[in-house]
Amino acid sequence: KAIEEYKFELYKPQTDKQKQALNVCQAFNPLSTNLYLWGSCGVGKSHLAYAALRKQIMLSRKCAAIKSNQLMRKFIINRWNVDVEKETNERMKKFTNCEVLLIDDVGIEKTSDHSLGILYEIIDQRLMSYRNGLIITSNLSIESLSVKFGDDRLSSRLVNMCRFFYIDGEDWRFKRNSD
Repeated sequence: KAIEEYKFELYKPQTDKQKQALNVCQAFNPLSTNLYLWGSCGVGKSHLAYAALRKQIMLSRKCAAIKSNQLMRKFIINRWNVDVEKETNERMKKFTNCEVLLIDDVGIEKTSDHSLGILYEIIDQRLMSYRNGLIITSNLSIESLSVKFGDDRLSSRLVNMCRFFYIDGEDWRFKRNSD
């Protein structure tokens, strides 16, 4: 639904920061850029991220998009009749090798060593293989993300990799329902 409905031409920026974020997402080049879009709920982070992803899909790039909490569930592997290490590695390759990876809503998941480890490994593998094309959305600033996770290793890598854009404004869902 998001890939079909979230298009650049449907995004209506209300603030200068939203206009700036729109321009950055329209110009997103997965060969050289990683983005971290953050701000309050309903300011258009996911809309812009999925619109940027949609553009790359139209250019026939290999893309993956997943909500952060869904990502963690992908790595819960039933140990019955499965080579857990092999299965984990295969799942990890999907997220580390794609040309464009969108991880939406980072920081909403319940924090555990397992979830932090998965996210860290994906980010670290992309960094160490010089793979750009990462788009992350979050309600949390990078400093708040470090506090939430109780660890700054992931945040440190993201600071090294990403261009950060704060998107301000009102939650469009509330605004729509009050009109």
